[in-house]
Amino acid sequence: MEIAPAHKTKLTNLPCIEKKKSIIKYLGVYLDDKFSWSFQIQHIINKLSKSLSIFYKLRHLLSLDLLKQL
Repeated sequence: MEIAPAHKTKLTNLPCIEKKKSIIKYLGVYLDDKFSWSFQIQHIINKLSKSLSIFYKLRHLLSLDLLKQL
């Protein structure tokens, strides 16, 4: 008894949409069409600023030891 292989890959043609910048995420790094680091750097800055603002708000509520553990 022979089982036919399942075809899971499908090709879809999408209409070409003109974009000023196309950005993809590959292996956790954001790349644009010009291989510029600007979007990656801005993404990291946004993540760090959120985290730092949380610590800034918690500094009066928690002890230094607890902040270090976080």
